[in-house]
Amino acid sequence: IPIIHSNIFHILRIFFWENTLSESTREAFKHLHQKVGSNIYNQVILSHNEEDVLLQFWKEIKDAYYRKRHQINTLYSMPYFMQDDNLSRILDVNYIPSSKDILHCHTRTTGLVQTSFYFPIDDTNLDVIDVGGQRRERIKWHPIINNANSIIYCVPLDSYDLYLYEDNRINRLYEALQLWKKFIIQQDDNQDIIQQTHTKPVILLFTKTDLFYKKIHPTSEDEEDEEDKSPPNEDSSPPKNSNSSSSSSYNPKKAIPLTCCFKNYNEDIDGDAELYIIKQFKQYIPT
Repeated sequence: IPIIHSNIFHILRIFFWENTLSESTREAFKHLHQKVGSNIYNQVILSHNEEDVLLQFWKEIKDAYYRKRHQINTLYSMPYFMQDDNLSRILDVNYIPSSKDILHCHTRTTGLVQTSFYFPIDDTNLDVIDVGGQRRERIKWHPIINNANSIIYCVPLDSYDLYLYEDNRINRLYEALQLWKKFIIQQDDNQDIIQQTHTKPVILLFTKTDLFYKKIHPTSEDEEDEEDKSPPNEDSSPPKNSNSSSSSSYNPKKAIPLTCCFKNYNEDIDGDAELYIIKQFKQYIPT
């Protein structure tokens, strides 16, 4: 519950200085911020008393959220949480997160998170260790790779229009591709990690396909149909973030093109966008 509440509070907090925010709403949220305190990451608990403030805040910054969410580290699921029925349910004192709520929430992986699975049929134990993908977390990969039986390299497809937490000029999917390339062709500053990788089976796993298609081929049936699909800056190489502060309204049915990550992509020539991404990663796998 604190993680979901923190997701909601933190994203709204990012837009506190948005010029579309009225003074009364800004003042109300300031009081809420003082109540929550500075320790906001994954520890926020909100109540029904704050529902009106949160809804009004969202109403006033929603347009800016859709226009700018590819430029900042924001939560793609925010519209889901801010739906009237969902927010009311989430703020209820007896709230129990549903499976769908859990799938929509997000928390950064720091350190090592180990989950154990037992398969009674084979009397087998499987330990899965999740390591953070951020740059500052990669130094911790070495001992894990050394002791692992296999490696699962996860690539979220929906990250093609998002940017790194550490550097908002660098596209996340571009970074994932460059890191994968270093792993496969053994070109990296930390040769120990690379050499160990080549002694283990490596599984390339593409995730978040559903969110990817909602961005690249939005339909009226999508839950987040009102989301902005404005394309980011396409002129940078490697892809960089646009700092535009345009105040134009978002277009709810405009797709975000794959060219914001792969600027040479042409759907008529290169075909399906998902297959094109997979091809970029597969080209570095030895045959």
